[in-house]
Amino acid sequence: MLKLPRRLNPDPLVSSTVEIRFEPLLDRKAVIGAIYYQLREQFPKLEPMLPGDMPESVRSSIPDFAYRPQFRASNDQFMLYLAEQSLTVGVVGTYPGWDNFSSVIQQVFAEIKALNVFSEIQRIGLRYVSFFDGNALAGLKLSLQLPGYDGSQLPSSVFMRLPATGCEHTLQLANFIDYSQASGQPSETERLGTVVDIDTMPQQAVVDFFERPSYWLNLLHEAEKTLFYSLLTDDFLLTLNPEY
Repeated sequence: MLKLPRRLNPDPLVSSTVEIRFEPLLDRKAVIGAIYYQLREQFPKLEPMLPGDMPESVRSSIPDFAYRPQFRASNDQFMLYLAEQSLTVGVVGTYPGWDNFSSVIQQVFAEIKALNVFSEIQRIGLRYVSFFDGNALAGLKLSLQLPGYDGSQLPSSVFMRLPATGCEHTLQLANFIDYSQASGQPSETERLGTVVDIDTMPQQAVVDFFERPSYWLNLLHEAEKTLFYSLLTDDFLLTLNPEY
C-alpha cells in the first residue's frame, strides 16, 4: 500500500473546496438568503460575485447558472460560495489540514440541515488544486508522446475521468499556467507553473450525506489524496519535502 505523506513543505495547494449541489424546496432566489442568514455570524464578510440586477433573460442564457456562485461569504480562514442550487465551502489562505477543514465543512452542513431548504443532494465534490513552480510534468507519472516532440516540454492540458473505489475523479493537468490564474489570487510578477486539479465525487447517489457526513467526506478525501500522490514520481516527491 502506498505510504502517503501527511503534508508537503511548502504546501502546493492553492485551492481547497467542497461543493454540494441540490434540488431546492424554496424558490431558488430565496435559497441564498436563507442559507446566509443561518451562517452570517460565522462568515460575516459578504461580497457579490455577479450583478444583482441581472435580467432573467440573461440568467437563463448562462449554462448552469443555478450552480454559479452569486455571493462569497468569508471569515479569516474559510469561505462560502453561495448559489441558487449549490453551496461551496473553501479555505482562505494556508490549508489548515484535513481535520480542521473537515470539521468546518460538517459544522456548516449541520447548520443548514435544519433549514429544510432542499429536497435532495445532486452532487458532492471535493476539489483540490495544486500549483508547482516551473514545468513539473516530467515529475509526474504521465507520458505525452508525439513523434519528434518531447511532450513534457510543450504547453499541454490534459483532462481525464478516472474511476476509483466508490468514487470518480475528474483530473486536469496543465503546464505553463500563471499562478494568479490557478489560485485566483493576484501575483505581482508572472509566475508560470504546473497545475494538478482533482475533483472527486461519489460514484453513487448520496441519500444519507447529512446522516453520515464524516463517512462521505473521508471517502472522497482518501481517494483524492491517494490519486494525487500516485501521480508523483519518487524523485519529484523527495524535492517537495514530504512529512510522514
